[in-house]
Amino acid sequence: MDNKKNFLILGDDARQAHLARILEGDGLPVTRCLRDADYIILPPVARDSISLDEVADIKYAAVIFCGIIPTWMREQFVGRGAKIVNYLECETFAIANVIPTVEGALAVAVTETERTIFAANAAVLGYGRIGRILSERLETFGANVKVFSAPEEEIMWARTSSHNALPLGRLGKHFPEFDIIFNTIPDRVIDEDLLCKAKKNVLVIDLASAPGGVNFKEASRLGVRVIHALSLPCKFSPYTAAEILKNAVLNVLEAKDRRADYAV
Repeated sequence: MDNKKNFLILGDDARQAHLARILEGDGLPVTRCLRDADYIILPPVARDSISLDEVADIKYAAVIFCGIIPTWMREQFVGRGAKIVNYLECETFAIANVIPTVEGALAVAVTETERTIFAANAAVLGYGRIGRILSERLETFGANVKVFSAPEEEIMWARTSSHNALPLGRLGKHFPEFDIIFNTIPDRVIDEDLLCKAKKNVLVIDLASAPGGVNFKEASRLGVRVIHALSLPCKFSPYTAAEILKNAVLNVLEAKDRRADYAV
């Protein structure tokens, strides 16, 4: 990696602010001018981090590190000869964000309910990266946890970790039991039929990316409280989130074979 090349951090959230300071603290040059930027780092969801007029100021063949960006933005970047790296597709980035995501989910549960996690009946839907760690942490706090998943292998993995794991198809039978429900499945899994069975004062925390896994319209109509908890690392652990993003970017730049890491 060329330590003389300039980084530009776009976005106005706390993670991006910490990221700029961390890079400067590491002795890496950070600019605030698009024309001088060799590496541009956008936030995970960049809808309005840069305008159409500003794209014209991007240095030819700059490297853009981003997550979800609008089609027009991608087309403009490509038109400027930029190399686009989607860090959301980096497995190490995803794994590193599991802990701050889980801690954020627990923080939402603690602050948005009037009961302890201890002795609460909690459901975790999905047993991927986040579901696994979340289930463990909930049990550590003393919650009564049931895990629901569709893939048989996820159910077996949950059971080998001593969790009470059931097929997703049996969720309806148990839905009225739960005080807190955490969804990690990026598909509509909590529909009107399930919401009608919800316990009074239940809290549903949807961790799935947009559009989420809950019928929000029906939940509102039925008076079921749902929080679509997105970008938790940035909201609850912005400094750690910035360090994770920095490491993801530097790992790409330090890779010997850039062609394997850059994808337009």
